[in-house]
Amino acid sequence: MENIPVSFEWKGQQYKGYLSKVAGSGTSASFHLMIEGYYRGQLLLTDNCGWQFSNNKNEFTDLAEDFGDVVTAWYQ
Repeated sequence: MENIPVSFEWKGQQYKGYLSKVAGSGTSASFHLMIEGYYRGQLLLTDNCGWQFSNNKNEFTDLAEDFGDVVTAWYQ
């Protein structure tokens, strides 16, 4: 599987990394966000709520739809 490159700004800081599809996630979309070699959270597409991003520090949660748009564009 190919990694999906992402570049974004959050709270005044630039970030570059990639989203990596989680193998075996079945029909639901599940991706890990990796920045500078570190896992930073999980992006999920849910039936009820659309794209959601979760991690332990509540970082980037407001960017879930933006990450989802990047994934959607990548596969089109």
